[in-house]
Amino acid sequence: MQPFLTFSAEKIKDFREGDEIAFREIYLHFGPKIYRMAHSYLKGRQQSEEIVQDTLLTLWENRQKFDESRALEPYLFTIARRLVLDQLRKVINSKALRENLLATIAELHN
Repeated sequence: MQPFLTFSAEKIKDFREGDEIAFREIYLHFGPKIYRMAHSYLKGRQQSEEIVQDTLLTLWENRQKFDESRALEPYLFTIARRLVLDQLRKVINSKALRENLLATIAELHN
């Protein structure tokens, strides 16, 4: 089991300034937690891995906007939940579209 990593204000400051080592520590610490959360909803390995990648990519792209006084974990999980919900919406819309298409094809075939 990986030891608990604390993210001091200094470490967050380094991350905000583009320190890749600080980002890697964040990735290694939170990546598995985000994966488990995503997998509990999506049930797919590949989709869950994509959520982890997209969540941490969003964090990296917005690192300079991140408020150092905020807790990092809730921020990350808010991003991840939004991405999971977006993914679930796509699945639902895709399923509905497929059902409508099959109904239309069956109707036209008759």
